[in-house]
Amino acid sequence: MPLRALLVGDLGVNSLNQVPMNDAAIRTAAFPSRFSGPTAPLSGYSENFFIDAYFRYYHTTYPFLHEQTFRAQYEGQSPRPRGETWPILLNTVLALGAWNIGEDDSTMDDTFYHTVTRHMQDTSVFEVGNLALVQALLLLSNYTQKRNKPNTGWNYLGLAVRMALSLGLHKEFPGWKISDLQREMRRRVWWGAYIFDSGASITFGRPVLLPEISIMDANLVLNIYEEVSSISPDIKAGKPCNII
Repeated sequence: MPLRALLVGDLGVNSLNQVPMNDAAIRTAAFPSRFSGPTAPLSGYSENFFIDAYFRYYHTTYPFLHEQTFRAQYEGQSPRPRGETWPILLNTVLALGAWNIGEDDSTMDDTFYHTVTRHMQDTSVFEVGNLALVQALLLLSNYTQKRNKPNTGWNYLGLAVRMALSLGLHKEFPGWKISDLQREMRRRVWWGAYIFDSGASITFGRPVLLPEISIMDANLVLNIYEEVSSISPDIKAGKPCNII
């Protein structure tokens, strides 16, 4: 909330309504600040409303998702992560979107977080890790900390770091035949975990969970346009390109 006050204009519903949205009917609706409970239905508000809020307000600071990929998965145009991973990631995005446009006493994000915790009860979630689940855990660690649940956030962060290490996000694997965009997203998530864990250790005075620097060879993230679906040779060669 202090960060919002530093920005020009109101980052509440009125500001959100002034930009193009996916749902014109929702765009013009008044946004309530409180619901009756964590399972109360959000009648009259589409999920796109909260997804737009997430990418407009939260994603610009923590770009751990690729927006085009996420939206394609949401719309069923691209394969979604298997099992419980997709509903966990989706509802985490919805919760953060709702939190970003809610007032101080808003509880509308509780609905989505309650859904996340319900899907987390499936123990098979942690049997097979994937990048999408690391992304969700990383976002959940930040969300719960912002919602005054620091110990819950610390635990989510620990899961994110351990799963990231299990997936080898701290390594480059130059011989691995994956796309440049996939490599870039792995780097974004890894360095996001690195920053979050370092910051949490300073904040709470707890041990760093990260490995020794000598075993990490992940490259730094590239300065590229958010809209790209592939990375050109010029960008890979290090030529500057602004982030949007």
